[in-house]
This record gives sequence, C-alpha cells and structure tokens, in this order.
Amino acid sequence: MYTCVPAIEAKLKADYESFAAKRSSTFNLAYAEGFEAMALTIGHILVEERQALFGDADPAVSSLVLWHFVEEIEHKTVTYDVLSAFSHNYFWRIGGFLFATFHIMGRTRQAYKLLLVEDGIWYSVRQRLAIYRVLARIFRRLAPRMLPIFKPSYDPREVADPAWALAWREQFASGTERLGKLDTRRIAEPEPAQITT
Repeated sequence: MYTCVPAIEAKLKADYESFAAKRSSTFNLAYAEGFEAMALTIGHILVEERQALFGDADPAVSSLVLWHFVEEIEHKTVTYDVLSAFSHNYFWRIGGFLFATFHIMGRTRQAYKLLLVEDGIWYSVRQRLAIYRVLARIFRRLAPRMLPIFKPSYDPREVADPAWALAWREQFASGTERLGKLDTRRIAEPEPAQITT
C-alpha cells in the first residue's frame, strides 16, 4: 500500500465532515448530485476510451475502475431524484455540479501526484508528458459531454447507458461474470471479455 493514501483519505474525510457540519442540506444534496453527474460523464468516457486507457493494463485494477464507473452509470438518477424532490432550484444543481467537479478534480490531482511521487515517476519529464496526454484525451471528451448538464431540462434518464456497460451488468447479474477478471487484451470487443484460466 502507498504510504500517502491515509493522508489523502484523511483530507477527503475532513472535507466531507466540514460540509456536513457547516453547509446546508441543500448544499450537500446539490454536491452529491453534482458529483454523480460528473461521475456519469466520466463513466461514459472511460467506457468509450477503454482501449486507449486500459488496453493491456492490469486486469484487476482495470476491472475495479471500470466496474466502479459501470455502477456510477447504473445509479445515475438516485441523487438527481432526491435533489429534485427537495429543491427544483437550477442554480443549486449547477452550483453543486461545479463545486463537486472542481473539488474532486483538485483532490484527485493532489492524490495522483502523491502516488506518482511515491512511485518515483512524477519528476520524469517523459512520464509527466504521458500523463498530460492521457488527461488531455479525457478532458477533450469531458467538456462536450458536460454541456448538457447545464440545460435547465437536464435529466440523467436521457443519457443512454453504453451498450458495453449494460452487457457487463448483464454478465454479472447472470452469474457468468467474475469481477476482477476483465481481459484487457480484448477490451475493445463490443462486450466485456473475461480472462479464462
């Protein structure tokens, strides 16, 4: 385990404890919906870009990350529905989205920097450029996908689930899929392929 992880977790825990203690219920619901709207968008990008981002990568790590975002896609309406029942205020929803996005992206950058420093590759110009290329690829796809969130009529139900994500959920539900066994050499296939041993 990375030695920096407990400090990263403690910082996030302190953030969320502060939000709970010092911010309103409306803020916290708007933050939660903003977080989920951002995660839905990122989930779509990770599934669409799975070959470039996860091809030939460690199957356990790739499976963990991709499955997490398949779940984000699956429960895309939960916080939206709760926030809508509590408040239909457009500005709360957009403010929560912007705050959550900048908060999580800032904390994510702090975390990946610490992890890469611990790995000894943060100070390598070549490695840093490779990281920036991956991030640029993600952000080029992220910005246009986030624009619909700003529509007053936005509803996550209107965001179609990727076929690949649906196929993986069906595999899991049928009991034929083993989490952590995604064959990253075959990740570009239309349905998730599992490592067979």
